[in-house]
This record gives sequence, structure tokens and C-alpha cells, in this order.
Amino acid sequence: MWLLNTSTFSLEFVLEPRYYAILSHTWEKEEGTFSGIKDLDAVKKKTGWGKIEQTCRLARELWNLEHA
Repeated sequence: MWLLNTSTFSLEFVLEPRYYAILSHTWEKEEGTFSGIKDLDAVKKKTGWGKIEQTCRLARELWNLEHA
């Protein structure tokens, strides 16, 4: 399964994921997609980048709370 690393924002293939969150829908024209995330510099310039960034931040925070 391809997953987005919440710290580096790079795609990583994981055979047996233990924990993951899904951000599966786009509502605006300027949002990142699975195929687009491969060009991280381009995706970061889109208006929807903030949603991806904040979702990753939230996932990291929740992970830290559970594993503290």
C-alpha cells in the first residue's frame, strides 16, 4: 500500500501498515493527488497543499499522544 510519510511528505510503499489515515477526496481544482504528489515541489504550490500538510500534522500529533 502506498502511504504518505507525515514528516517528509514522500510516498512510501508499505507491505503491512500498522497505522494510517486516509485523505481520499479532493473538492477544489488546486488539490494534490496521488499521482501529483510525486512532484512534491509542484504540489506544495497548490492552494490545497495546506489541507495535506495539516492532515499530516494532525496524524503526527495523534500518534504522539497515543504512544507517549
